Amino acid sequence: MAKAMPLSKTEHHWRFQVWGEIVAGRRSALSRKQISPLSLRNDKQRCIVQIGAAAPTGITYAEAMSDVVHRNNEQMTNPEPGLKRQVMSYTPEMMLVRHTMEPGWVGAAHSHPHQQLVFVVSGHIVLTTPDGDHTLRAGDSIIVPGDAVHQARAFEASEVLDVFTPYREDYA
Repeated sequence: MAKAMPLSKTEHHWRFQVWGEIVAGRRSALSRKQISPLSLRNDKQRCIVQIGAAAPTGITYAEAMSDVVHRNNEQMTNPEPGLKRQVMSYTPEMMLVRHTMEPGWVGAAHSHPHQQLVFVVSGHIVLTTPDGDHTLRAGDSIIVPGDAVHQARAFEASEVLDVFTPYREDYA
């Protein structure tokens, strides 16, 4: 894959990413590359284009992109009895982690410097924070500030997605 040019602070909103060209109604693979709106306007090829999100300063858009990480129970680790973990996509700025918990699982009270967004996909958990106990069921979410002591417990089989910012080096 060709190395993309770094995005400046003013350019990152104006870059696009070409994912493929349409040939006889079918998508053919092209290497990812960055183009500006001006070159896109002048380009006569029909392309599938995705508007590029802002990439962190010093990181190219292509470097910030990751491959698709599929949900895979076989890739889950078992950090403690009753808890399974799968690290999904991440960059130095954030990380998505999938956890499954068995009924009755109680995690250790802990803290970390990362902000943590907790989203319950299925099940029923209680998250204890300095504010008290928070009951979360499927579709519920809560943010745990960095350095806050917290503890989770599962009252039924549960699946939770956690987003950490910045990413957790100890999970990577």
